[in-house]
Amino acid sequence: MTTSLRTASLVALVVLAAASAGCSLRQGGEGRAAGAAAETAGASVDPSVGFLSNRVRQTPPPESHCTPAPALMDSALCVCKGLGLAGELTTRSTRGLAADVGIEGDLDLASGSSIGGKLRVTGGISFAGDLAVSGDAWAHRGVSLAGTFAVGGDLASGAAVEGAGDVHVNGKLLCDATESVTGTFHVAGRAPYARQAASPCGCDERSFYDVAGAVATARTTNDNAAIGLAEGGEPKAGEGVLTLPAGRYYVKSLEAVGRRELRAEGNVQLYVDGDVTLVGEHALTLATGATLDLFVAGAFSATGEIALGAADRPEAFRLYIGGGSVDLTGSQAVRGLVYAPRAEVGIAGTTSVHGALFAGSLSQAGTLDIDFAAVTAQNKTCEVPSAAVTPPAPAPEPVTLR
Repeated sequence: MTTSLRTASLVALVVLAAASAGCSLRQGGEGRAAGAAAETAGASVDPSVGFLSNRVRQTPPPESHCTPAPALMDSALCVCKGLGLAGELTTRSTRGLAADVGIEGDLDLASGSSIGGKLRVTGGISFAGDLAVSGDAWAHRGVSLAGTFAVGGDLASGAAVEGAGDVHVNGKLLCDATESVTGTFHVAGRAPYARQAASPCGCDERSFYDVAGAVATARTTNDNAAIGLAEGGEPKAGEGVLTLPAGRYYVKSLEAVGRRELRAEGNVQLYVDGDVTLVGEHALTLATGATLDLFVAGAFSATGEIALGAADRPEAFRLYIGGGSVDLTGSQAVRGLVYAPRAEVGIAGTTSVHGALFAGSLSQAGTLDIDFAAVTAQNKTCEVPSAAVTPPAPAPEPVTLR
């Protein structure tokens, strides 16, 4: 946790009680412990129930026309190297999904935040202001607060819950350490803490999707010849529209300056062997029913007025980054799923993401608002090469560049 937030959180602490086999409570002010009777001593807690998934991530072969998104992104936000925000963090879903957040490391928040699902942190949670979590919350290294902490499900803490403010837990408190909160502390039940058996996001390098490998496969397995697309890609300056019909396409790099549009007219996979650099006014758009999976072996950089994806179908655009950085500066409309588990993601200003974000690290100076959308099924035209032979698809329409 950051030194400044932790100091602010500890200003009004009472003296900590000694750690015991079950969670004990010492409380100042006029608040009173209002929990149900403690669970039976020694009760076991399944380390995977209610918090984490041990689901094996199985992705389709890179030479197929299948998107790996359903296996890779099932949370609104995942960050592999801790997260500190100077503004608010909000996750929700207008589609009835749980907008979960997973953080490998510490989570430090400096303002009021709201999580529309589960919150899973391998380090500690530290915040000033209000933090509301609609589902379960798990912090292996404890919670330090200066404000109000409201948890709709269970709260599991591997270390002390401490600070100044109010804590309201609708479910059980799973904890073997001490609590020291000046204010109200309400829990509906108690049980021992059990460390979670799986990571929140799957940040083990061995579990990452091999974006560079998928791009390498596309060098020799693509549909470029069918539409006359050169490996050099589209013109790099001026105005124009590059329209891609359904298929798999490969380019060495994608650099554009000016005002340009890349439009998917079917289920499109575009593989970029180097970096993507966009400067000016650019859009990645989708025709009705179309999808776009954009695989970038290098870095992704966009400066200016950038619009990615379709506002009414954010799950239809998926961006996979194999390189070490993603930089978004200017007016950003991100309507899609961004998978960049190795990258340092930098976003300047207030950002709204309609989709999902998986980052190695995240630097965000303003507020971050995520309306979660997920890919729950494959496209109807998705096929695996080893499957039964199907009739050839109609010849694609030629590329239109105007």
